[in-house]
Order: sequence, then C-alpha cells, then structure tokens
Amino acid sequence: MIWVLVFVGIALLGLVGLVAYAVWLWHKAEDVLSEVEMVGRQAEEMLGLLDEIAPIEPARAVPGHSPVREDDEDDVRSHQADLDFEPDYYPGGRSRVRH
Repeated sequence: MIWVLVFVGIALLGLVGLVAYAVWLWHKAEDVLSEVEMVGRQAEEMLGLLDEIAPIEPARAVPGHSPVREDDEDDVRSHQADLDFEPDYYPGGRSRVRH
C-alpha cells in the first residue's frame, strides 16, 4: 500500500512542477509580447521621423557659371552627402594616405 502513496506523491509533485512551469512560461510570453509592442512603437516613431525629413533638392545651375570646376570634381556641394565615396585601403587594412 505504501507504493500507492509514493506514486500519488510523485504525481502531485509533477503537477506542482507543471503548474510552476506554466506560470513561468506565461510570464516569459508576456515579456516577449511587451518587447514586441515596444519595438512596434519605436518603428512607428522612426517612420514618423523619416516622414519629417525633406528630400535634398539638386543644386540649380547658374547661367554662365559652371557648377563643377575641373579641380573640384569630387567635392560635395550644398551639404549633400557623397554617396559614391569609397575609401582607398591597402589589402592589409592600412590607408594609402600617409599622415
């Protein structure tokens, strides 16, 4: 008869462990959903900020004036980013420019 009590005790401990694991898993799922919601809010904020950014207008040519001089061919005009910039590096990672 003692073996019945042993098996009932093991079953009760298993049930308590299962309930504890379910509660822990529920809390973890809430944490994940909270993080997903925060990432969604941050994405909305970033999209709102991107909507506020105005596109850069191209520089207008002045009659009788060349917008690009031959010696300033690679200069960036009117605070525009140089998207074609590629730094020159040696294969070892050192720059070709000596300081």
